[in-house]
Amino acid sequence: MLNRLTIKLDFLISVSIFIILLLPFILTAQSFESKFLGNDFSLYKGSLFTIDTTKEKIYNSTLYGYFDYAKEKYNRNILYKESEYSSETVIDSLIGRVFKVSYIVGEDYEPYKMKSYSNEPIFILKEIGTEDIIYYRYIADSDYKFPFLVANIEVPTDYYCNEIDEINDDFTGEIKFSSPLFSGGDRNPAVIMKIKEGGKINYYLSLSTKGATVNVGEQGAVILFEDKTKLNFPAAKISVDADSDGYIYSAFISLDKSSLNKLSGIGIDKFRLYIYDRDLEKIESEKFLNYVQCVKKK
Repeated sequence: MLNRLTIKLDFLISVSIFIILLLPFILTAQSFESKFLGNDFSLYKGSLFTIDTTKEKIYNSTLYGYFDYAKEKYNRNILYKESEYSSETVIDSLIGRVFKVSYIVGEDYEPYKMKSYSNEPIFILKEIGTEDIIYYRYIADSDYKFPFLVANIEVPTDYYCNEIDEINDDFTGEIKFSSPLFSGGDRNPAVIMKIKEGGKINYYLSLSTKGATVNVGEQGAVILFEDKTKLNFPAAKISVDADSDGYIYSAFISLDKSSLNKLSGIGIDKFRLYIYDRDLEKIESEKFLNYVQCVKKK
């Protein structure tokens, strides 16, 4: 019996050493990239995380060694803390380690369902090779607080297409398809629409941004793409509405075939409405590109 236990133990140790030795090759084989998904964080499940070494520290009480600490917002018992009173994790002990996003849960340890101020998603991260577990409290509002590079994200082919709204008007026979107007409670800066009526199909683009000053009756919209090319709509009318912290400027633009193809082929970097600019975050640009492609298929 003792010999069998010794052989089994030796085998497990050998396997563990093999996996540890293999880890650098796993890192090399995987294509890790900076990919912050905002409110689409459910897509991280099953993907691989490794620390982004360009970040010296991890801020805002997000990494923990125990779930009981992670479930409490701003708990100071963080992982690898800089000092007794620090809320920052020093990354030295995380460099070179690879974690799999095994589960995404809420503060009740049940599968995460709904975002709120207090109930943020908690990622259960299992280290490849050691099976060690750490807990990451995900903050969907800021890529600045996301400390990982990501690999192996699998986006279902119909993921974004399932978010396209369809509205049927029984009186006119009109059918309208639209990408989401809001995301996580915030107004989306770009919305694509498709309207079918009487055998005709028309596409429209809605753009919106904030401004600190008021300008009425202005016009002109410009879209700058990631490849530095542009779409110009000099006659686009700009509307303005008061907001709690300034003004909301928006434009509703009819699209021709050429403009539609441009929007479905290249991501938007930023746009300008009259004199007011709006930069799109990478995730916003990627989502909108997918939405345009989905709406075209409807």
